[in-house]
Amino acid sequence: MSNCTCIVDIDFNDAAEISTSTIRKARKSHECCECDREIIVGEHYEEATLLYDGSWDRYRTCLDCLSVRSAMFCGCWYYTHTWEELEESLRERWEELPPSSAMMALTPRAREMVCDMIEKIWEEETLKEETEGNPNSIRLDPRDQAENHLINTTD
Repeated sequence: MSNCTCIVDIDFNDAAEISTSTIRKARKSHECCECDREIIVGEHYEEATLLYDGSWDRYRTCLDCLSVRSAMFCGCWYYTHTWEELEESLRERWEELPPSSAMMALTPRAREMVCDMIEKIWEEETLKEETEGNPNSIRLDPRDQAENHLINTTD
C-alpha cells in the first residue's frame, strides 16, 4: 500500500536549467504568483528563481499556496498554475476526497480554500449527475428538502 498523498501528478520533462528556492521574510509587499493574494510586510513566503530556456524568472509564493503544492503535488508543477491544476485533478476524481494526511499538511487558510473548492466541485458534479437525462429536473437545496420533509410529516 502506498503512502503517497499526491492529488496532482504532472508529467513534466522540461526542468529549469538553474533553480533556487528560498523562504524569505517580506520587507515590502509582493503578490503571490499562485493565488494573487498580497504578501504583506513581515510575512514569510517562498521566492524561486529559475533559468529556463535562456530566460530568468522569479516567483513569489505565499506559504498557503506552498503548503498546497507540497502536500498535494507529486514532484512537478508549473508556477502560477497550482490552483488550476488542483481543481482539474479534483474534478477528475471528484468522488474521492484527498487523504487526511494531505489535508492536515495544509495551512488553515489553504485547507479552507481546498475544502471550498471540493464543495464547489461536489455541488456542480452532483447537479450534473442529477440533471443528466432529465433536463427539466430541479434540485432543491438540502435545507429546503429538510423543511419540506418536516412540513409533510406534521400533516
